[in-house]
Amino acid sequence: MTVLWAILVILPLIISLILLKNSRHRNPIFYFVIYQIIMSIGIFYIIDFSNDADYIHARILALSSVTILFFCIYRGMFAQDIVILRNDYFSRQFEPMRSGQKATIVMVFVFSTLISIYYYTVLVGYNLSALAISGGLEDSQESFTTLRLQAYAGQNYNVSGPINQFKNTLFPITLFCLFLMISKKDNFKSNILYKVIFYIAALPLYFYIVAGTGQRTFLFFTIAAFFVYFYNNKITLNLKLSLFIVSALSFMFSILSVFLGRSNESGIWAGISQLFDRIIRSNQLGSVMGMRLIANRDIPMGQEWMEFIVGLIPGQSGSILANEVHAYMFGSMRGTAPVNLWISTYYNFGYAGVPIVAIIILTLLLSLERFSLRVKKTIHNEMMFAFLFFYTAILPVGNPFQIINNGILAILLLAAMLMIGRKQRNYI
Repeated sequence: MTVLWAILVILPLIISLILLKNSRHRNPIFYFVIYQIIMSIGIFYIIDFSNDADYIHARILALSSVTILFFCIYRGMFAQDIVILRNDYFSRQFEPMRSGQKATIVMVFVFSTLISIYYYTVLVGYNLSALAISGGLEDSQESFTTLRLQAYAGQNYNVSGPINQFKNTLFPITLFCLFLMISKKDNFKSNILYKVIFYIAALPLYFYIVAGTGQRTFLFFTIAAFFVYFYNNKITLNLKLSLFIVSALSFMFSILSVFLGRSNESGIWAGISQLFDRIIRSNQLGSVMGMRLIANRDIPMGQEWMEFIVGLIPGQSGSILANEVHAYMFGSMRGTAPVNLWISTYYNFGYAGVPIVAIIILTLLLSLERFSLRVKKTIHNEMMFAFLFFYTAILPVGNPFQIINNGILAILLLAAMLMIGRKQRNYI
């Protein structure tokens, strides 16, 4: 039964990927479908059809997959203008950044770094990753877990939502832009010292800021978005650099996993194992358990989504569904376990909401694809789109408004700043 339902869900998605194969680069729908497959595989690994709620879960996934397939067929039949746009885009070379735009990138990088440091040193009072690595925790696992929760959900919770836009999005975007700018052979030729200082400081600064609350999520998010930058533009990334980045990410991920009590060993291979578990099993488990929790509840007709949106405002509590799922799984409301996009949609609008929301999201992604092919081809544009494409790709993980928390507002802010003083229409 599980295999049959898995085929019914995953086969339409695989066909969708085949339809999108020739336009897979720089296509947010392609990335979205890939992550939908990842979510589905993990769910069917966990699902148990002796539970009635899991039958509902399977039907919801099948409905979403069929809707995605029909939309991809529609895209292939009625979006011929994209072929012209794509041919034009990939025939263009990268354009040099203006001096004002370079200055904006540097300014935002410095400002987001200072904001992040202020957050850890003054508002929260500690940087958890630095504290753990330096041996500043007496009982590493218990203290680490407690301080981690306090950093973003306890008494030390101080406007972390808005600050996350700086430390989790603006900082890595501008850091990666600077890396690409400095690494270009025709840039900063006479400032070798700047290059050396930057390369030495970049990795520890990145780890300090992005992983400072002890959360592993944005380590993966930001590095994945960095790779999307190269895939978007059909650029072959240096193999040694790729291996170094993946190894560093895996090692950092494993260290945090040990302190969180999710693993008994650290190292590159342990980190890869934990990362794989997080992608394939962790989020999916929350969705399966969440469906079992809400299966017999009344449909709130969008009320839970409205509560979530209200919760994005500093000082407002918002939706507690993810906390309820966490309590259902672990017995404590101190933590979150979000349900996936389609379960969230079903909970708010029933079966009818699933295809409607799917069509709305895919239409927006199609518009995003068109827009991304029209703008100027510069490092900062491509890095912003890489992050934006990744954030839209992982929409299946939670409710659709989670993208606001992930960093879309920060990307729009940076784009607006880079547009100031533009002299040409359609130039970002």
